Amino acid sequence: MAHATFRFCLAATLSGLAALGTAHAGSVVGKLELPPASAPPASRDPAYLDRVENPYLPVKTVDPTPLMVVVLDGGPPQTPATTQVTWDLLGASFAHPLLPVMAGTEVVIKNRGKATPALYVVEAPDLLAKGPLNPTGTKALKTKDPGVLTINDEDSPNLIGRIAVFATGRFAVPDASGAFELKDVPAGSYTVKVFYRDGWIERPNETITVDAKGKLDLKNLHIPTGLPLVGSK
Repeated sequence: MAHATFRFCLAATLSGLAALGTAHAGSVVGKLELPPASAPPASRDPAYLDRVENPYLPVKTVDPTPLMVVVLDGGPPQTPATTQVTWDLLGASFAHPLLPVMAGTEVVIKNRGKATPALYVVEAPDLLAKGPLNPTGTKALKTKDPGVLTINDEDSPNLIGRIAVFATGRFAVPDASGAFELKDVPAGSYTVKVFYRDGWIERPNETITVDAKGKLDLKNLHIPTGLPLVGSK
């Protein structure tokens, strides 16, 4: 339910970003061709036996889609119609592990748990006010340049959230099947890029042309096995 609510709000935000140009805007839909879940790596330590398949309970696969964002790079310039978004902190984790926003958006972190974490931004500690975040309390930070902001807790290193800051607001979070939709995309030429966790996935990015009031269907956008990121080699 949380993912569904988030995607609904995100779709509403994207719709608002292009409200002034809907008369000359189209839509882009598509589906990511996600790689199959990889098998656990074999142990390299001679003190341990190699992993084997559990005959009673299958290994639970990890869904990468909550950490993925489909981005349309290019097109006419824009300014964010929604300058503030709320990001819920639910105890030991954020409601959404990766929050995509357009540069210039203010992110308000709302503590809906019972703990009092001391949050900080790894890349820019001064972005968040120091001190604990009390239950029901909020802390805000203003994004500026495109990039990734990693949120940690001084007392709980397992609490990690990421804010992906993009130069554009034309992006969508895919659902669990990899399907996505962007509405009210101004007519023009764009490059389709896929973001994962903290970087761009290394893949041949597609160049597309969006027509006014047209609907462009992008089928089977291949995502390579291992989700390699640009510059990670």
